[in-house]
Amino acid sequence: MKTIIQSICIILFSANVMAETAEETRNLEAMDRWAQIWNNGNYELMPETVTPTYIRHEPKGNRVITREKYLEEIKYNREQINLRFINHKVSADKDLVWLLWTATSTNPETGKDQFGRGVQVYRLEEGKLAETWWMGTIDQGAWPQ
Repeated sequence: MKTIIQSICIILFSANVMAETAEETRNLEAMDRWAQIWNNGNYELMPETVTPTYIRHEPKGNRVITREKYLEEIKYNREQINLRFINHKVSADKDLVWLLWTATSTNPETGKDQFGRGVQVYRLEEGKLAETWWMGTIDQGAWPQ
């Protein structure tokens, strides 16, 4: 039994993901769907991933947005500037998930690649993203390895 538990811990650690409860596991699965929406364009996952209204605490201020309106923003950012995310660390604590990410996109004025990085905390309700707080930078490079 000890060997099985050690193996599971190694697998979770190597994936940079840690969960201890069923709720945390469910919430990490939602974050996986979130990455699929942003990085792969799997928009059909939006209803099972985000609550009907989504609260965003951003550097520019706070806003409440519908799931449909936010999906439009995601599509725009994917199509216009090729925005994608690399999640370096993801962890869950009850209804909260935090992640450390690097964003890559194309600068619309220069056509050159640009990078941003940030830390984001999500609050989930029944396995769906309901609220987020984020702090990030634009064109500051990726996180050091």
